[in-house]
Amino acid sequence: MKIYNRNKSVKTLVAICAMAVCAMTFHSCEQFELDEVPGRANLAVEPYNSIDELELAVNGIFGKLNKAAWMTTFYVNGWAGDDMTTHRESNKADFREYDQRNVAATNGRSATNWAGVYAMVKAANTVIINSEGVDFPSDAARQKELLGQTYFLRGLMFYHLARVHGRIVLPLDLEIDFERELATQEEVYQQIESDMLTAETMLPAKTNVGASNPNAGSARAILARLYLDWAGYPVKDASKYAMAAASAKQVMDNAGMHGFALVPDMATLYTVEGRFNTESIFTIAYCASCGLPNRKNGKLGLPSDYATQGWQETFAEIRYFEDMPEGPRKDATYHTQIPLDGPFQDQLIQTRSPVLHLM
Repeated sequence: MKIYNRNKSVKTLVAICAMAVCAMTFHSCEQFELDEVPGRANLAVEPYNSIDELELAVNGIFGKLNKAAWMTTFYVNGWAGDDMTTHRESNKADFREYDQRNVAATNGRSATNWAGVYAMVKAANTVIINSEGVDFPSDAARQKELLGQTYFLRGLMFYHLARVHGRIVLPLDLEIDFERELATQEEVYQQIESDMLTAETMLPAKTNVGASNPNAGSARAILARLYLDWAGYPVKDASKYAMAAASAKQVMDNAGMHGFALVPDMATLYTVEGRFNTESIFTIAYCASCGLPNRKNGKLGLPSDYATQGWQETFAEIRYFEDMPEGPRKDATYHTQIPLDGPFQDQLIQTRSPVLHLM
């Protein structure tokens, strides 16, 4: 989801960091079929025999992320923000609970999120455990990067859970036991910090343009956002504000080295061609031609009488929309009129509420 940020002093960092957690697009489409290592169970505790086995296992984590994130359920906590709302009836009750900040323990979207994300955590733990004491000298750089990706993904998943649930269990082994005592909020933040710091030391400074893998700057940008949360409720460790600012400055000062930059035209961020862009610190890119379209972008905000039968489950909060200053950013962020398909494509329909572009 595109974040409208009034604080211009941190627009580069905080905008892209918030986008990274909430607005992920997926790994290259060829990864989708590589969920398991041939000849062995995907979650087997057994040291890897080759760099190919390690790579396939890490690709499996990305595959799980794709399956968890392709629907709006993965982003259900986003409805608690001030910028969007949902349908007042239909099957959107779970979204409405977040919108009203009155989430029941029985919320089905929360439960789906919980199970799906912990499946990724278990897969990441398996990779880390199976890599202990294993070295591939001829592929040392690739091995290091793959492990960096694993720590990055585990930290990101713990962060996603923390943003939705607050205190969570922190399994670092293969026993995903939800009867474990919940970690304190500070312990959760410490684990996320540890994973991101480890990832930062193992990931390359920059990945190729068009690649969806995280780099060292991606990890540092997530740390900056983490420190902001750490400084706020409920931990309220004010010392983390300075760490957030320092991390943000580090990312911005080294933006060129990491391949980060603002795009000249915001509207390009919402095009298929613009999905791999310099404003994204981490991208989950879907592949419709592979049979794995991204269902959170497209139908969810369109009216039901739209030619492709929109889901009308996401709309702008009207006060937020009205308060946003007119200009290119607002024009790129919202639709107020949508062209009809088919024989009436030269006509326009007026939406009942402005529709947000979601990324």
